[in-house]
Amino acid sequence: MIMLLPLCWLLSFLVAVSVHELFHYIAVCLCGGKIIRIKVGSSGMIMEISPLSPGKELICALSGPLGSLLISLWIHRFQMIGLCSVFHLVYNMLPVYPLDGGRAIHCVLNMMFSPTRSERITLWISKCFLLIIFLAGAFTSWYYSLGIIPVLIPVVLWLRIQNQDKT
Repeated sequence: MIMLLPLCWLLSFLVAVSVHELFHYIAVCLCGGKIIRIKVGSSGMIMEISPLSPGKELICALSGPLGSLLISLWIHRFQMIGLCSVFHLVYNMLPVYPLDGGRAIHCVLNMMFSPTRSERITLWISKCFLLIIFLAGAFTSWYYSLGIIPVLIPVVLWLRIQNQDKT
């Protein structure tokens, strides 16, 4: 879907995402982690890193959104990049695992509970949030005749969670 954007918007989105991921990379390096593999696919970019403590992993998870926030502060100078960065920030901070917001929740829960219990709670939070988003999207799609897009976003995220459950 992103490939249907005009070139200037696509390039702005790529700059915003690159800065976001660069901040993740810098945080991993500063926290003493190693990057094992970087995967880029239709569901986004995934950086596989060596195991870190929950506190360090929390820093790494929130560093990307921090980069997006810093870029968005320049929205008056670079409007398209700033706007793409704002949307990317909001999307990534959703409390849905494996997005950054879901990872942050998972890290905090790992500090409080066993890894198995924190994983179950994280997935429960993710699925409940996506159900709410799906219902809100279905209602607004029907009420305002918006089409299927507001319903597709939570469905795509739900599929990511299902894939995460299997791994």
